Amino acid sequence: MVRLATLRWAGIKDMGQKTMIPTRCAEGWRLARNFSGLLKSRRWHVAAIVGLILVVSLLEGISLSLLVPLTQAFTSGGEGRDTTNLVSLPYQDWLVGYEVADRLAVLGVALMMLFGLKNAAQYLREALQTRLWLGIGADTRMRSLAAVLQRPYRYFLDRKQGALVQHLYHEPYHVAFFVCTGVDLIANVLAVTALLGLLFLVSWPVTIFMLTLGALFGGLVWRFSHVVQTGGEERQQVEADAVSLLTESIGGVRQIKVFSAEDRIQTVYRSLIERFRDLHVRHWLAILLPHRMTELFWVGVLGLLLCLPALGIVGEAQTVLPVVAVFTAVAFRIGPYLSRISQGWLHMKFLSPALRIVGDLLEKPALPLTRGPGLWFRVLSRGVQLENVSFSYGGDKLALDRISVVFNCGETTAIVGPSGAGKSTLVDLLVRLYEPSSGSITVDGVDLRDYDRDSWLAAIGFVSQDTFVFHGTVRDNIAFALPGCSMERIEEVARQANADAFIQRLPNGYETVIGDRGLKLSGGERQRIAIARALLRNPQVLIFDEATSALDNQAEAMIQDAIATIAKDRTVILIAHRLSTVIRADKIIVLEHGKIVEEGTHAALLKEDGMYAALYSKEST
Repeated sequence: MVRLATLRWAGIKDMGQKTMIPTRCAEGWRLARNFSGLLKSRRWHVAAIVGLILVVSLLEGISLSLLVPLTQAFTSGGEGRDTTNLVSLPYQDWLVGYEVADRLAVLGVALMMLFGLKNAAQYLREALQTRLWLGIGADTRMRSLAAVLQRPYRYFLDRKQGALVQHLYHEPYHVAFFVCTGVDLIANVLAVTALLGLLFLVSWPVTIFMLTLGALFGGLVWRFSHVVQTGGEERQQVEADAVSLLTESIGGVRQIKVFSAEDRIQTVYRSLIERFRDLHVRHWLAILLPHRMTELFWVGVLGLLLCLPALGIVGEAQTVLPVVAVFTAVAFRIGPYLSRISQGWLHMKFLSPALRIVGDLLEKPALPLTRGPGLWFRVLSRGVQLENVSFSYGGDKLALDRISVVFNCGETTAIVGPSGAGKSTLVDLLVRLYEPSSGSITVDGVDLRDYDRDSWLAAIGFVSQDTFVFHGTVRDNIAFALPGCSMERIEEVARQANADAFIQRLPNGYETVIGDRGLKLSGGERQRIAIARALLRNPQVLIFDEATSALDNQAEAMIQDAIATIAKDRTVILIAHRLSTVIRADKIIVLEHGKIVEEGTHAALLKEDGMYAALYSKEST
């Protein structure tokens, strides 16, 4: 349920855990390794974008350079040759012999053509960049889910479900936006470089003065970036907490209503959303400020430039007019580029925590689930043997302590004991959710880890205590174990699980939608659907992990009848809290504190008058 006591939203520094890394270089190398595949598969796409960026930057500079001969045509009438202005020299040779009117017409047509080509190239770049962004986002989502599903079962127990969902769904697109913002940042930097090169050719002293002021402005933006990155880390943690709260609230809505906790949930959720809002407000305020300062900066540069003739620093106003015209035009073009550079940089710093999060999702598991290529499991002929198997969830306490037991082929073996004895842990080892800390598990004399994991699990039918039923039809839930199977086969396993009768009574039979987690069904009905699902692949080994512990006597009786029917000619492992369900087992194993304390048939264990007899006597009275 909701961790009302532990959700602390008031302190910014209390939100989340900061990942500690040895060095920035090591972290950068790890991220580059995880994300290299995203761009490698799109290298020609990226190359086309970079090429178009260079074309756009070149056309931008050439277009604005036409303003020099254009203003000279007005001021000097096109007479003479000005050798002091490096920008105008190529155009003077090109336009020699043209009258002023013709010269203006030629420059006007050239200007329109250049700007037309530039905007066409810019549109193509933006289209390719949008496809790149959406493609990277979709691929990162799919790769993240594929990588996470390969993680060991313990990985999911250590994480909040809502936070993991948020990381898998939202953060990949933040990574994609980060990448495309970086591409856009490169485009803007190249455009600014081209324009600065033009200004340097027009007047290098004024350009150097302007760059000095620009360096001070860049330092201010850099200072803002650290504040924004901190806000990005907090944003991610707050958003993960909010999604976790929503997930837990919807999943536990029954408890929330029973305990009248609606107001408490809303209070916690409101605090998280308000914090999320405040972080985004601070982020956008930090981004908008450099934009306003950029415009003020360029207006100041132009004002100083216009004052130069009056101060006697340069010649007459007529001679400086081409310089002023170019600087004015470049100022109005370069200002938005600088704003986008500062905003893009701050956006990237704000989104940078997503790189670490998705990078962690894409990390490969440390240990493979199968040693080598893996043998293909086919038929169980002798049985499954555990030899001196120990297991710990962490720390010094052992959940299983030197367990040795044999599950003979074709027999029903029951595992009983008090809560916390290690019954479910033993089964989790058999279905490869965990690996033993020591000891070995062999199947027909072959180490279980040497088998292909999927081929082994295909031979197992598993029904757990906390049966999960998907939101969908009854047919879809049963067919989940074997997609594409026939309706006749689905009805057959439903009859074997004593489920067909109640399914036929549903409004739409097998096509009835049973709601999220099967809330429209009773516990016994959900369990019988789970048994039918387990039978669909005709498993050689059936495992029931306390499948009747939460059921009433009538539902338990129906489940027991179903188990008795389907256990014929199969190896059955039956974990039970109610001893009435294990009386007919071929062998009963009694666990206590992770150790086997008794083993035998029901009758033999009663004669021993040990723990099993005491548990059975307590249940019978």
